Amino acid sequence: MKRSLSNQDQITELVDLATGFSCQFNNRLVGIVFLIPSGNPTQIFPADWCYLRFLGVDPNYRGLGIGKKLTQLCIEQARQMEEQTIALHTGEFMSSARTMYEGLGFKQVKEIGPIYNKPFWLYNLILKAS
Repeated sequence: MKRSLSNQDQITELVDLATGFSCQFNNRLVGIVFLIPSGNPTQIFPADWCYLRFLGVDPNYRGLGIGKKLTQLCIEQARQMEEQTIALHTGEFMSSARTMYEGLGFKQVKEIGPIYNKPFWLYNLILKAS
């Protein structure tokens, strides 16, 4: 989470482009995620998919369901935006996150790694048939 928030230019771009959700406890930021709307393709995400970026939870607050709730808020927002597909990428070292995503209905689409010398995968969740 700290690494994601340390690049000020990237955060400014995300705030201008995305819908952001955060979780605070005692005026401390403990979780954050951004939902990028469709129409913003990358090398990983096609133009007709919206996608999550920088889901992060402070290590002291992990295991409390914060990441799951932030992801659910993104799914709900994507549905309200009438998006058809929501996606994310995640890596080998995030096994609890992968379990959480799969529990919410995300399916592994393909391997996209390595990133940081670790395997990464593209996941998506179909929100409505095209």
